[in-house]
Amino acid sequence: MAAPASPANDTLLAAASPFEDLTEFAEAGDVRGMERALASIKQHLPSAKAVLGDTPKAYLDSLVTDIEEAFGNGEYRTVALLAVEAYRTLISALDESAMVVPKAVSLLDYAGFKLHVLAGADAPDWDLMQRVVQEADGFWNSIEGQIDEKGLRDAMNTAIQGMKEALSARDARLMAFAARVDLDLVDLLETYFEDHPQRP
Repeated sequence: MAAPASPANDTLLAAASPFEDLTEFAEAGDVRGMERALASIKQHLPSAKAVLGDTPKAYLDSLVTDIEEAFGNGEYRTVALLAVEAYRTLISALDESAMVVPKAVSLLDYAGFKLHVLAGADAPDWDLMQRVVQEADGFWNSIEGQIDEKGLRDAMNTAIQGMKEALSARDARLMAFAARVDLDLVDLLETYFEDHPQRP
C-alpha cells in the first residue's frame, strides 16, 4: 500500500535538499556551490515556512540568518554545521504517516553529515559528537527491525559501532570514516524502504 500524498511533505523535502547540498559544499570550501545552494534555499524558504509551526519557523529563520553571516565571514565549517541543523528542522517537521521511507533514515543522514563536519574540526567537540552518536544509535534502533536484509543490517550496525569506537579512542579520522559509511548506507536504506512500501 502506497503512502498517502502529502504536499506539505513535498514542500519540506524540496526545501531540505539545498541545505544538504550547502553542507557538502561548505565542507569542500566550494564558494560557487554554496552560492547556488543559498539561492535555492531562498527560493524554497517561503513555501517551507508556510507549512511549519511557529517554533520551527522562527528557528529556521534564525539559522538562515546565521548561515548568511557565517558565509559572508568565510566561516565555512560554521555554515556546514548550521545548514545541517536547518536540514534536521525541516525533516523533523515531516508527517511520517505520509512517508514510504521512515523519517529516521533522513535523520541518520543528518547524523552522518554532522559527525563528518565535527570530525574535521581542528579541535573536535567530542561531547557534542557523543550526543550525535547516541542519537544516531536511536534512529537506527527505531528502524532496524523493519529490515530483512541481513547484509544491510550488519553494515549499518558496523557503522554505528565504528562511531562508538571512534568516540572511545578519540579518533577523528575513524569518526569521519564511520560517518561517511553511514551516509553511503542511507542511500541503500532509502532504496530498501522504497522497494518494501508495505512495511510499517
